[in-house]
Amino acid sequence: IAYIFLVDPQGEVVAHSDSDLIGQHMTDRLSRQSMASNAPGVQFERVDLEGQGEYSDLCDLSVPILIAGKRAATLRIGVSLTQYLLANGPRIRRRMALFALPFAFFSMLIAIKLSESFTRPLKRMAQAVSEISRGNYDIQLPLNRRDELGEVAQAFNKMAQHLKEKFAKVSDMANRDGLTGLYNARF
Repeated sequence: IAYIFLVDPQGEVVAHSDSDLIGQHMTDRLSRQSMASNAPGVQFERVDLEGQGEYSDLCDLSVPILIAGKRAATLRIGVSLTQYLLANGPRIRRRMALFALPFAFFSMLIAIKLSESFTRPLKRMAQAVSEISRGNYDIQLPLNRRDELGEVAQAFNKMAQHLKEKFAKVSDMANRDGLTGLYNARF
């Protein structure tokens, strides 16, 4: 905590964590903004807290203290985010790691499942093509997908059916006499 102080409605410091500042008027931008609002506020600013050129990110919390609907004072608390991060860095990194590791694990599981959902149908198609090349035209791929792979499976099944019909027709033509329609000697 960089500072805690109480300021009256005119901007005079009534109580401060640095006793040298009691009685001074607060005229900085954060003070003006916190005094202008009747609601609690949070402001962020980069400030040189020590006056030595070492800047810190500051979170300024202001809470108006109202008595009978009128502002009696404003409580302000300044938290140095830079100092907080320096002091709590290892703990924050551990918590981030504890969050990131399961997330990475689940991401890998999802990637594996997605990969399998594409590779399994492609392997089936490769096996079906191999069966057709061996002359088995009765092979049919399952049509339970509604994506591009399902469309490919549907086209493959139509192609296999057409090949079966064409091969039967060519076989029949090879085994029958074209003029009489009787089976030939080859049959």
